[in-house]
Amino acid sequence: MGRVGCLGGVISPHTVRHHLKTVYAKAGDSSRGELVARLFTEHHWPALPEPAPIQRPGRLPAHARVPSRR
Repeated sequence: MGRVGCLGGVISPHTVRHHLKTVYAKAGDSSRGELVARLFTEHHWPALPEPAPIQRPGRLPAHARVPSRR
């Protein structure tokens, strides 16, 4: 990876890695994956709706059955 220009300056890949390690340490994580997983479970996951119950194949629920003719 080469150098990245930023606001007219140059930032080395080593500097970017160092800053990211500092951010992860302050957040209490050791990698980008850990940080993303923690933020997802703390902020996004609780807002998701409850999933519908899974129906087993076979008999339909009583309210969905067609009455049989005898």
